[in-house]
Amino acid sequence: AMENTKAFNSKWWAEHQPATKVVKEALAFHEQGKVQKEKEMWLKALKIQIEALGEDDPTVAIILNSIGNTLTIQGHLTKAMEKYQRALEIQKKKLAKNDLATAKTFTNIGRVFFLQEDFEKSEEMYRKALATAEKAQASDQPFLSRIYSNLAVCLRERGKVAEAV
Repeated sequence: AMENTKAFNSKWWAEHQPATKVVKEALAFHEQGKVQKEKEMWLKALKIQIEALGEDDPTVAIILNSIGNTLTIQGHLTKAMEKYQRALEIQKKKLAKNDLATAKTFTNIGRVFFLQEDFEKSEEMYRKALATAEKAQASDQPFLSRIYSNLAVCLRERGKVAEAV
């Protein structure tokens, strides 16, 4: 599963954010399975956030992850990877080293590598996600479970069955 859509339910996305209304529309389209409309709203939200808060604001990284998720669903893996990489750049600059948002970006990057059948790089990203989430003392057990599950599937694909168990 791709990460970040639910990040908007947290304190991260307070009502005072410039793009709150558009984000709520994007989430509504997400719930309805309308991926193209969802992506359009994320792109609109991205523009609003950048204009209001600058291109390196951590909320921009959250939106970039969400755009990457819609691109991944649509099969545009190279474009998705570009969004995730940009999000990671922002997070490395602006967030604590072991922020949960960064772990979620590593997970999304790992997913793209997995879909591209680059299981070695996918494993590396899932391990980074896990290490980051553990250092962040993540209390989001479903997220940690998904990382472990993704890593196990990746290890199985690499023939590391004993390690995957």
